[in-house]
Formats: sequence, C-alpha cells, structure tokens
Amino acid sequence: MNKIHLMAIGRGAVLEMLRRKDLAVLGLFMTVYLLFLAAARFVGLETPAAGTFLLNLSLTLIIALAHLLTLLMAARQIPDELERRTLYPLMARPVQRAEILLGKGLASWAVGLAVFAVLLVPTLLLVPRMEAYVPGTLAQTLLLQPVALGMTASVALCFSLLFPRVLAVFLSGLLVFAAGMLVRLPLLAVLSRWLPDPGRLNLVLRYTDGIGPLSAADFLSLTVSGLLWSGLFLAAACRIFQERSV
Repeated sequence: MNKIHLMAIGRGAVLEMLRRKDLAVLGLFMTVYLLFLAAARFVGLETPAAGTFLLNLSLTLIIALAHLLTLLMAARQIPDELERRTLYPLMARPVQRAEILLGKGLASWAVGLAVFAVLLVPTLLLVPRMEAYVPGTLAQTLLLQPVALGMTASVALCFSLLFPRVLAVFLSGLLVFAAGMLVRLPLLAVLSRWLPDPGRLNLVLRYTDGIGPLSAADFLSLTVSGLLWSGLFLAAACRIFQERSV
C-alpha cells in the first residue's frame, strides 16, 4: 500500500468536495449554529438543567452532523466517479483499487472529523457548564468519535458498492443512526451485541448526566469493536471493488 497514493487520492476527494455546494451549505449551518450558541450565552440560562440540556443538544447535534457528512461523502465517492467517468483515468495509473477505495474512505473520515473538531471548540467555549461533569468522561467521548466516524465511513463505502446510491445512503443511515432502535426489535434483540452500531460509542448522555468514565476494559472493548467493524467493512469493500467490473 503506497502512502503517497493514498494521500493524493484523499486530497483529490477533499478538493472535489470543496468544489461542490456542500461547503456553502455546511458553512451556513455552522454560522447559524454559532449565532445560536452566542445568543444563548448572551441571554443566559436560568437553571443548571437548562445548561445541561443545551450542552447535550449541542454535542449531540455536532456529532450527528459529522456522521451525516461522513456518510454522504463516503457513499457517493465511487458512484459519482463512475457517473462522471473520472475513475477510469485514475485506474489507468499504477494505482491499486484498494488504494483508491482507502484513499477516498480516509478523505471522508478526515472531513467528518474536521467538522466535529471545528464545531466542538465553540461548543465547549460558549455553552456554560452549570453542573458538575466528569472530565474523564468527556475525554473518552472525544477519543471514541474518530473510531465511530471510521465505522460510518467504512459502512457507507461498502454499501455504495453493493446498492444503488439512494438505497446505500438509506441503509447506511439506518445502521449509523438507528441501530440502537433496531436491536430493540424482538427478532434482532439477540444480535444487539453483534450489530455494528457507531451510536454505542457516543458517550454524550453519560457525560452530561455527570456519570464517571467507563472502565478501562469497557473503553478498550468499544474501541477494539469499532476498529474491527471498520476493518471488516473496508476489507469487504476492497474485495467487492477488486472483483467488480467497471
């Protein structure tokens, strides 16, 4: 695996995103979000419960946005390239198909992580913390998000090679945002520990409830589980892409 190829492909995917209108929409959302936080800070919050609610809402919102952006970007990488016929010149070069796939997955993950980091700073600075929260839980929350975003990117990338674009986005979104609800269904309850669920790595509610951090064993288990699922979906995507006739 050539790192230079991966970085070049990833850079190209990011530049392609910057050329689209996605960035303008994202910039508009970020502006509205920052104005909302500034207004809430200026007006003030009357009760600690209101401050906790705003903190929970803000963290949940930026995590959801980061995952949504990662999902959408990863799910359309290969379909868009095939539609525009820009994938063929790339494949004509001495580049492995796995490198193309991993480079685009890396770009999707990096963009989602960057959005999360950019929105996290004003959230932590502007939202008043009026109750006692445990810093260790926040640290675990932040450390698990890159792993969760990796799961989202790999799932969307894999499904984009198996299904039409709209269906791939729908199924990826169902798994990323609703896996926690799906496992409550009687037929799927027994699979709750085995389904890939990025939401399981979201500790925002634990943090805003003032609960202490996970044990080292539980934190390691979540991290390893997320990395394994990411690796499995990426390996499946690479295998499918290798055998696919384009």
